[in-house]
Amino acid sequence: MKRTLCLIFEWLRWIVIIVALQIGYVNFQSIADVFPLISFLTVFTIAGLSGTESLFLSEEAQKLTGYKPSGYQRQCGLFFYALTITSLLVFVFQWGVKSSLTVLLLTLLFLLFSSINHLYSAKKEGTGKFRNMYLRFGGTMLLLGAYLPILVKVLT
Repeated sequence: MKRTLCLIFEWLRWIVIIVALQIGYVNFQSIADVFPLISFLTVFTIAGLSGTESLFLSEEAQKLTGYKPSGYQRQCGLFFYALTITSLLVFVFQWGVKSSLTVLLLTLLFLLFSSINHLYSAKKEGTGKFRNMYLRFGGTMLLLGAYLPILVKVLT
């Protein structure tokens, strides 16, 4: 059951990200109007589901990633929950595009550095599962590439 839930989380993350990106590209000319929603959907889904996975599904997540559950994983899960709550506050209280941008950039940068760590661990520490080496790093690069035009448009 927990393994199925972890796999559902993986698919759900990508489905919601695709929806958020679609909202962004459909409304590209007026991106500032929908950017807080795009940011919220992205951060809430990535951080919220990753936090839940880290804190409550750590044994199953470990089987998929090759990492053993640890205090660091709990700390990471708590960070993801803090990020999720921050994203919710920014969205609900309408703190604007710059606040939404800050939360989204933090999330994307964390994912970039995390994926580099996964790649390093796969190569140097023997956690060389396909999911760590290619899906994490490749997925993060795909995500950054897809969000880059939206981020540039918001910044200009």
